[in-house]
Amino acid sequence: MKLSPGFWPSTPGPWHYEIEGTRVVVRATEAPDIVIADCGRSNSLAALANARLIAAAPKILDALKLVLNLWGKDHALDHFNWAASALTAENFRELNELPFTIREAIAAAESTSASTDAQPSGEKK
Repeated sequence: MKLSPGFWPSTPGPWHYEIEGTRVVVRATEAPDIVIADCGRSNSLAALANARLIAAAPKILDALKLVLNLWGKDHALDHFNWAASALTAENFRELNELPFTIREAIAAAESTSASTDAQPSGEKK
């Protein structure tokens, strides 16, 4: 299969994790023969935590896309009671940066940017 530069399709979600023998694996729920990730030994708390995070990735990506879409709508934040909020000036700066941070996360997840952070291991940067 020839892939266009910068595009690496992922297995569609939802994903789930399960313990198989002594291993924790993440699988595609609709195609359980597809292993998304082998996260390590089932007696490792880190392996279980990593599996939960990886299994949630499709939902996280969808949520980020939804937030970005809502953020882009005219007056999406006009209904928030800014005066009654406990937000500080730093929070406002972070809110202004949020769309850019979300775009970066989506680009990394979908490999649509020139970033080398999301390259498969073994690939040359």
